Amino acid sequence: MTRQWTNTGAANDWYTAANWTPATAAGAWLPGDIAEFNNTGTATLADINMSAGNLSLGAISIMTRTRDLTIGNSSPVAGTGILQLNGATVKGASNVVLSTGTNIPPYTLYLEDRLSGSPGHMEIVLGNSTDNVVLLDNEMGSAMKISATISGAGKKLTLGMKPGGGSAGILTLSGANTYTGITTVNARHGSIVLARFGGGTLPATNDVAIIDGKMTIKSNQTLRNVKVGGLGFLEIDPGVVLTITGVLDLGTTLSPGGKVKGTVLFA
Repeated sequence: MTRQWTNTGAANDWYTAANWTPATAAGAWLPGDIAEFNNTGTATLADINMSAGNLSLGAISIMTRTRDLTIGNSSPVAGTGILQLNGATVKGASNVVLSTGTNIPPYTLYLEDRLSGSPGHMEIVLGNSTDNVVLLDNEMGSAMKISATISGAGKKLTLGMKPGGGSAGILTLSGANTYTGITTVNARHGSIVLARFGGGTLPATNDVAIIDGKMTIKSNQTLRNVKVGGLGFLEIDPGVVLTITGVLDLGTTLSPGGKVKGTVLFA
């Protein structure tokens, strides 16, 4: 079921039933539900009080939006709460866990480790065994920034395209992520940025595939295997090192031949 964020005014509590249509309180969310945020009210926060319970749903989707939105744990007690995203069909694409809309001007969706003043943390668990797809559907390049840890043993994460069209926008990961499946960029005009302070945005044993679109590495990162397809581009910031312990697959294009820019070491 799609549940729409239709709060009025500045109300920002996710677990307030009246903020959703149909009304949905803590404990009433189902693993396949889609939380759809629209442009009503003035709230720029969606606080999840995870001391009232963890949250498991299919996807978070933004269909209309003209301002930033921040989602995170607002628990008044210490501890780590779980936001599990199980995947749903959004805009005709399967296995979608996060999706932004097409509104202009661009906006940013933040998924934060914790909200200001909260001692609690939020962990995002990837729950779909086929794929966990992020869609950034905005020609002007709306952004998504995830500082919360993303986990999931053997779970894939893909920046993808909706059927029949490309995607624009930037997905920035800045947490100490622990999911162990492959990370894929397959979003024309879209990109993933790895930007954890101190390095190690992804586990060192992970694989990356850049099929269509771009990956930018802004802090030191070790990966196992990296594949850059014909429409893919890998950029490593100056002063940053990508260490590859397995194979760098560039197809028939040699580096530096337009597919890779920056410092790559092999170990």
